[in-house]
Amino acid sequence: MMSRLASGPNALFFAGDLGQRIFQLPFSWLALGVDVRGRSSGLKINYRTSRQIRETADHLLPRKVRDADGIEDDRTDAQSVFEGPPPMIAVCADENAEIAKVADFIKASVADGAEPSEIGVIVQCEAQLARARRLQRPDGGSPAHGARRAR
Repeated sequence: MMSRLASGPNALFFAGDLGQRIFQLPFSWLALGVDVRGRSSGLKINYRTSRQIRETADHLLPRKVRDADGIEDDRTDAQSVFEGPPPMIAVCADENAEIAKVADFIKASVADGAEPSEIGVIVQCEAQLARARRLQRPDGGSPAHGARRAR
C-alpha cells in the first residue's frame, strides 16, 4: 500500500474504517481541505476483531457504507484473521434485568477463571455510567469502581 504513494516532505497516508463509525457522525476530510476521492482503496483484512464479532456487527451496517464525502466502501468481502467466541446478545425487559444479566455474566466469567481486574464494562455514553456502577463484582466490589469516560 505505501509503495503506491508519492514520497516527499508533504506526502500523507490516512487509514480509516467506515465500519467503526456505528455511533459517530460521518466525518469529512474534504471539509478540512483533504480530497481523497479517487485516490483511496478499501482494506479488507481485519486484524483486531474476531470473525464471530465482525459477522455479528455486520448486521448493524449495510453491506455498503458511504462517508460524508460520498466515498463508498463495499464491505462484502471483509475478512477476520482469527476466530473467537460468539458474542452473547440479550434483550432484557428493563434496566434492572439488564444489570442482573451483566452481573451474572461477570460472576460466571470469574467462576471460569477470569480475574476481576481483567473485566471491563463499557457503556455507550457518560450518562450510562451510573447504571454500570450499580453492578456488583463477586467479591462485593463494583466493577465500575474506577469508571470514567473513555476519550
